[in-house]
Amino acid sequence: DGTPFTFEAWTTVRTHNTWARIFSLGNQNGGGDGSGTGGMATGIFYGFRKWNHNATAFSLYPTNVGVSEETIDGLLAVNTEYHFVFVVNPNGNGGSTISVYIYNARTGEKFASFIKEYPNWDPSLITANNCWLGHSQWNDMDACAEFNEVRIWNAALSEAQIRANTAHGPDVVLPIT
Repeated sequence: DGTPFTFEAWTTVRTHNTWARIFSLGNQNGGGDGSGTGGMATGIFYGFRKWNHNATAFSLYPTNVGVSEETIDGLLAVNTEYHFVFVVNPNGNGGSTISVYIYNARTGEKFASFIKEYPNWDPSLITANNCWLGHSQWNDMDACAEFNEVRIWNAALSEAQIRANTAHGPDVVLPIT
């Protein structure tokens, strides 16, 4: 509907399962439990590990622009808590800016980030019949991870707000202004 939002989670990877998800939302063509043969018609996921690569993945499956996948080189350290943040900021013209940040929750060190413009995609394109943490729209492995805290904001958090949330950790909820 053109509303900006932020998804953030403090998670700890215990084992790197192939294609394991932090979150996955959308509609599975072949069945919502991932047992079907089809892929997502629309959806989005943010994963701990891409296939057999030493990389973290983020993918969009919007119907009007095809598949868009961003890969962040390197695997996260196991048994280390990370602060994952995913920000969607629609531009009002049918497009959005998506920002992804990963911080080490203990040290505050940035593991990775990217910001990308999607001129023909906004959240209204997703039919979110399924919204899962640690589970996939496809027949992929579940995450072997612990979720300490998950927050969904009805706002696009700035990088300064994200860094402040990282510094204060999952037990402190700062006001969003």
